Amino acid sequence: MPRVLAVDVGSSSVRAQVHDETGMPAGEEVQLPYETTDPAEVARHEPLAAVGAACFGHSLIALDRHGRPLTPVLMWRDARSAAHARELAARVPDLHARTGCFPHSSYWPAKLAWLRDEERETFAAAARFVSFAEYLYERVLGERVPTSVSMASSTGLLNLRTSAWDAELAEALDVSGRLPEISDHPLGDPPWYPALFDGLASNVGAGCTGPRRAALSVGTSGALRTLAERASLE
Repeated sequence: MPRVLAVDVGSSSVRAQVHDETGMPAGEEVQLPYETTDPAEVARHEPLAAVGAACFGHSLIALDRHGRPLTPVLMWRDARSAAHARELAARVPDLHARTGCFPHSSYWPAKLAWLRDEERETFAAAARFVSFAEYLYERVLGERVPTSVSMASSTGLLNLRTSAWDAELAEALDVSGRLPEISDHPLGDPPWYPALFDGLASNVGAGCTGPRRAALSVGTSGALRTLAERASLE
């Protein structure tokens, strides 16, 4: 019977469990802190049909041309870019309508503007900017990986009309050509599907996949989310 490895990447540990073709658990859940975690190690013990993951969103890492981190993981609660978020709100009044994300220090535009202005050498040396999900996958698979539409939507840089990076915003922030490819196609054998934003996965897992039901997540942070059939761009 086909086996699928599900990986949940949290802010302090990673959990992994193998499921059968019906979606039911087919083994014990493994939970390990990041210092000793290698999701690939779990995969080696089972003949798998696929691997999927959910990962915390809004994280940002600058990588050099060899894929090595130039920054720590900049998390959603890092508020050093708050002033840059306010400047973006004034300069790009339709940012929320374009990206679905308000100008806020949690999202990439403010963080990238802060890096550009306050950490100039690091910003200039960065070959790519990725989330922790892409960095983790690259370490496991040994190759550059795309970001999912789901994860890209949590950055504040995805244009909702095109499902691509907002070209005008990327150019203004001087990151054009330094953002990951956006794709939901898997890589490797067995196929590893690009990680989903954990907020979305929480809603789907709880059956809250429409506007009339909401999923409440209580973890390092709290969130109440609903899913709409289409984004409002008004």
